[in-house]
Amino acid sequence: MAGDVANAIKVNTLIINEPDAEVPNGEESDHPQSAKKAKWEHQGSKGEGCVSGKRKRGRLRFLMEKMPLEIVLEICSHLGPRDLLHLVRSARVFAQYLLRPGVAWAWKAAREECAPDMPPIHPDLTEQKYALLGFGSNCQNCGTFTPSATNWYLRKRWCRKCRGGVLRSEYYDMWLFGSLKCLRMHQKYYAILHQARVSRYEAYIGRKTGLMCVCPISEANAFKLKAEELTDEEWAVYVSDQKEKKQALDAHAKLCTQWAQRRVSGRQDELRAVRRERSAAVRLRLENMGFAKEFIDLAIFEGFPGLRVSKYLTDKEWAGIERHAVGAARSHEQSCLDRFLHKAKESKECIISNYRSWYECRDPGNEFWPPPFGIWTIPEIEDSLVDILKLNLHHLPGLPHDSGVPDIIWDALMLRFEDIANNHSMSSKMGLLKLIPEELRLSSARETLELARTLFVRLSDSSIIRYPRLADRGDWCWDELGSAVMSDIIILAGHDPNTMTFGQLLEEDIWVECLTCVQANQGGKVFEAVEAVKHLHTDHNLGIINKKKSVEWRILEGQELISFRMSNIIINKWWGCLLCGYEGVSDEDSILQHIASQHPNARPDLQYCYLGSRSQTPRKPIPTLVFFELGGNGFRN
Repeated sequence: MAGDVANAIKVNTLIINEPDAEVPNGEESDHPQSAKKAKWEHQGSKGEGCVSGKRKRGRLRFLMEKMPLEIVLEICSHLGPRDLLHLVRSARVFAQYLLRPGVAWAWKAAREECAPDMPPIHPDLTEQKYALLGFGSNCQNCGTFTPSATNWYLRKRWCRKCRGGVLRSEYYDMWLFGSLKCLRMHQKYYAILHQARVSRYEAYIGRKTGLMCVCPISEANAFKLKAEELTDEEWAVYVSDQKEKKQALDAHAKLCTQWAQRRVSGRQDELRAVRRERSAAVRLRLENMGFAKEFIDLAIFEGFPGLRVSKYLTDKEWAGIERHAVGAARSHEQSCLDRFLHKAKESKECIISNYRSWYECRDPGNEFWPPPFGIWTIPEIEDSLVDILKLNLHHLPGLPHDSGVPDIIWDALMLRFEDIANNHSMSSKMGLLKLIPEELRLSSARETLELARTLFVRLSDSSIIRYPRLADRGDWCWDELGSAVMSDIIILAGHDPNTMTFGQLLEEDIWVECLTCVQANQGGKVFEAVEAVKHLHTDHNLGIINKKKSVEWRILEGQELISFRMSNIIINKWWGCLLCGYEGVSDEDSILQHIASQHPNARPDLQYCYLGSRSQTPRKPIPTLVFFELGGNGFRN
């Protein structure tokens, strides 16, 4: 194998062909740039003592030729084996010096200083080849970098691209080619031939299906010749010698393989320690940016670009991965918020219950606070929940995996109910006031919105709405025609439309007849004044677009009015509780009794606690008789 080792050294140094470097054997080069090289050499010798504007080629070679060889080798002996291999590959002038057999001591000194635990060199290896096998990182066939480990039994290192071709062309598969089994019997080739086990896909099939045993073709051919030519006595001596050599080679290969594994394992431990320190530095920076520990842990556990790099985290490194780290943490934070809101929506009854308890005990004054059943429809509730959660993320360990909404969130939300309700009242009033023409507005928004002629309509289904608006269920616009009709009816009844409120209109209990329907032979249609506008939009198809056709009305008076009131006293009369959803009672006193019994802390005299069939939300105190019937459990003024 001595010839093979010598050839391997020549092949695997892969010296870069520089046009200005000398050939190692001293022969003249036929390179086409020889004339140009001579010109540069002439200029270099001619220009000694002066500084040239261009870098002169060949300076390294001139420096190395003038420097004593002992100094160069002494410097190289303090380098590591990997550094010496880089020097050999960098320039032919270094290869001239370092690949000579006489400088093996420099390679040995470098090896013993860098890797004192490396097994002693085998006698049939040179120091240069030993360094190449132990510390090299290039394919011995094509010269490219490869992460593949050295096969110490074959003393080769190949890249994945070359491995299969080399094994097929230069090695026997001892399990597939059985022509040696009949030679000298007892299959002695297993004991004396230089062999190694490799993955089968590396050589033939293209996929990993097991292991196979390979042997260099040159050694197998030599074995054949020996088996055919030697006598029995010579064969016995040959087998004994080869067996001893193979055992020594296998023992050395085993030691080197174990050393390489320890070296790789130690390096991997170092890199893992660097990655752990990098992750800890990333964690600290994210904590300083205000992210909760749970989200940082998830971001580091799942990873992001630039995290698992075996480099210490400097400011420059952090600038490159900051957007990825922040994005990963924010993604988990947003995912937690989405899950939290989903749980909160599932627990909206808890929000309604908490808001009801708060709502019943407070005086809204002149503001319209949303009733409990509509609190969840207010966008500020969801925004407040998100804001509260963000403020309490550091105090809620395990929140992303929690099964419910913590009490601390509900408690913090209750502290914001008053601001949420007041903001809703203000936005509700301002949103409707902007729809009213300026010439129809009074001095204050509340006075304008409480007028009986202040009406709004939804285009999709002609629904009529008045202040206070209990919930947002679509886009509303000013009902110009309905407001004009309501003003005409109020004037016909002898009142001022600029002062009559909707509550006063209900107390007056005005009834009207549609004369337009009478003239069209459709029969006399009589309505309460509050229903006249709806009849206008539905039966006469007068929307906000079709305004040309006019409708005439007649106010009912006297006995005619009394008879219609008596005949329609029960029709379409119902009341509903805004606190719990109870509805269906026929008179207002019944709903007040329900509120007094089921919601003893409620204040119907101050709050909107119940709703009428005409969508009116009156504020009427609980009757005194109800208070005594309940044994003092009602509200006491």
